[in-house]
Amino acid sequence: MSEVDLTALFQGITDDAFRLEVRQRYNVPYEDELVRAFDAGEPPPDNEEITRYETELRALRATGRRPYRVHVIELPLTLYMRYELDGYRTSIEAGEEILIADRAWHPDLAELTEDFMLFDGDTDHASVVWYRYNDNDELIGRPYSDNPADIELCRRHRDLAMAYAVPYAEFMQGVNLA
Repeated sequence: MSEVDLTALFQGITDDAFRLEVRQRYNVPYEDELVRAFDAGEPPPDNEEITRYETELRALRATGRRPYRVHVIELPLTLYMRYELDGYRTSIEAGEEILIADRAWHPDLAELTEDFMLFDGDTDHASVVWYRYNDNDELIGRPYSDNPADIELCRRHRDLAMAYAVPYAEFMQGVNLA
């Protein structure tokens, strides 16, 4: 496994990019001010990273490619998860399909413990990027793999997450983020 240019890989997909998120907090420095503003009930400040990501999403959708994710959440929601769920609205508007699975919905979801992105997962050129974090929820690496065993594991985890996930709008019915 080696580190890869995630942006180039994301832009180079032919069919789809699936992201599995299982953490309840991500310690991302560029989000600090966004989380603070969300917690204070203030409008979010402009953020170059988010704007760039939304532009990439629109470009993918415009060419018929599918960016989608499942976030496996745990209740009660952390401040970070409330912020993230609120922020998903703009990703959805930009073309990303987002689904949510509550870890309590099925015992098999306990098996999902690692974040990853599966690129063109059902093709003969599938690849995966694992997201590695330290104990402080900081990203410490994104190793790349095209190993068939890794691809198969990620396909299985994707399918498991998708089996118990619901669309974002359905999950958000009755959820209070305040």
